Amino acid sequence: MCPQRSEILDHGFMAEDLFRKIVDEVILHKGVFLVLGGRGESMVHPRWEEYVAYAKRAGVAPMWILTNGTLLDHERASLLVDLGVEEIAVTIDGATKETYEAMRVGARYDRVLENMHRLIELRRSRGNGRPRILMRMIQTAQNEHEVGAFRTYWQEHLEDHDGIKITGLISWVPMDEAESILSQAEATGYQAIRHQPTLMAPCIPIWKFLKVRYDGSVYVCCTHDLGTSLVTNNAYRDSIQDVWMSPALKEARRLHLRRRKLDIATCRRCMVLAHAATIRQKETDERARQAAEESARQATCQHAEFADRGRMA
Repeated sequence: MCPQRSEILDHGFMAEDLFRKIVDEVILHKGVFLVLGGRGESMVHPRWEEYVAYAKRAGVAPMWILTNGTLLDHERASLLVDLGVEEIAVTIDGATKETYEAMRVGARYDRVLENMHRLIELRRSRGNGRPRILMRMIQTAQNEHEVGAFRTYWQEHLEDHDGIKITGLISWVPMDEAESILSQAEATGYQAIRHQPTLMAPCIPIWKFLKVRYDGSVYVCCTHDLGTSLVTNNAYRDSIQDVWMSPALKEARRLHLRRRKLDIATCRRCMVLAHAATIRQKETDERARQAAEESARQATCQHAEFADRGRMA
């Protein structure tokens, strides 16, 4: 759930030729996974079933589905189980009908529960353990009193290899505006916990993810799709490997490692950096830095593999 005051980007459905191009490129590289989801519900695509089937039969593994569960009917659930899709993450923001339907306007709590229990039963009847189910709840002031009940309910119905995740809400407010709001709050006596962006660990997404929109435009992470991006590539025109190894993305990684992320215009508008000023991190900055640098080191090995494949091609 990504609350926003307005929509900056347009919406559309990804064409078959672009989806097949992405899949055909992804399967060439070891360790690359595909996630169907993003700014909206993927299951509203009129050819969702065909796309999922094409990707799995082409050899994409692992494959993850992000959904709110409202459209997870019997046909789609059966497809996920029969194809062996590795994981589905379902966000249900409440443990009661009243709370859920107040937050997810237009959705029916009983219908979503029915969809989930059907998926669980179909998976049990097939006996293959797939997809792994990750139940997610976005904690807000409206539903925080139901976090315990949410955990208890799904612990009783999921298998040991499944998961439950409670995450916080990040408001999609650019950094400069968030700073203004925070300053006003501090003037009234609010004590904010600030983290200097220059001291924060490098952002992991630039070593792990690429997001391709329906029109082929490419973004490094979901916080960048506000009309600007670190890269100017388009998946219609460029290969995924070329985007991943592009000079612009390499330079962004270099600046992040040197704690100079604010030198990047796109990153200066990042809502996660703004949000970091108002939350208390569980880990110290030093531990987070060490974890990020280790992840970057591992990602560098994958970059080398991409480069080697490019030279051999």
